[in-house]
Amino acid sequence: MTEDVYPRILVDFNWLGQAERFRVPLRLSIREQLRVGDEVVIYGDGVADLPARVLAVSPDVLEVEFQLIAA
Repeated sequence: MTEDVYPRILVDFNWLGQAERFRVPLRLSIREQLRVGDEVVIYGDGVADLPARVLAVSPDVLEVEFQLIAA
């Protein structure tokens, strides 16, 4: 997975813990670019980049739901 192909989403892993499925609040400008099934890169807090898939997204809902993709 290369960062120039997949959108990168910054998350706080201290908040997520070991969750493999989670919701993250994102700005409308980012939510509008995402579609269910899109693959993204989750990064932050010194944790290695992790591939994830968009499970739920709506311009009317602040949070986007992601599922980590098993490597």
